[in-house]
Amino acid sequence: TCALPISNTAAAEFQKRLTAVTGVAAARWGFVGTLHSFLFRLLRKHGAMVGLPGELSLLAEESVEDSVKTIMDEMGVKCPFKKVESVLYWPNLVDCKKGASYQPHELVAKEFHAQLRRNGLLTFETILFYGENLVKKLSADGAASDWPFRALFVDEVQDSGSADWRIYDAMPCESKFLVGDPDQSIYTFRGADPGGILGFRDAFPGPDGGPAPTVV
Repeated sequence: TCALPISNTAAAEFQKRLTAVTGVAAARWGFVGTLHSFLFRLLRKHGAMVGLPGELSLLAEESVEDSVKTIMDEMGVKCPFKKVESVLYWPNLVDCKKGASYQPHELVAKEFHAQLRRNGLLTFETILFYGENLVKKLSADGAASDWPFRALFVDEVQDSGSADWRIYDAMPCESKFLVGDPDQSIYTFRGADPGGILGFRDAFPGPDGGPAPTVV
């Protein structure tokens, strides 16, 4: 089972209760941790499949602005950091595809991500970006048979963002159990999409074309 509680604190509590109830160490059940920690572990193992180096580390969020400003100085680009930040995680700038024209602040974002890759660094946002691509690639490449988890459990799913929902959908698990209440979402300011629960039946149809899951 791959269990994805909303926070590190929730994950620790989940492990504690699972061990207490079953008498079996939580680690023997599978993975218990946040979505970011799960994807980070997956990227460290299979990152080459999405163009990442073998050794990966996390760039602290508080260091992003300083890194971007250093790149702006090196490139001679003068604009507010907020302007670069507004496009910093656009997919076409993260993966740095060639053949298109870009504004100066967009070129700064492209260089930021190029440097991250060269240095084996990820941010919280790029963990989701590359993690989503990797999960989809593992499924599309027929590697689902090697997927170590038969079941997916997600708690407080109302605070999942749109990328999170796409990742849950792409995971090649036999069963998926998601718990949440759209009326209790507290992270919409951070991109949470409680409406994902309401679209659960369409996103996760029943096996072999059977009845869709019941939403309670």
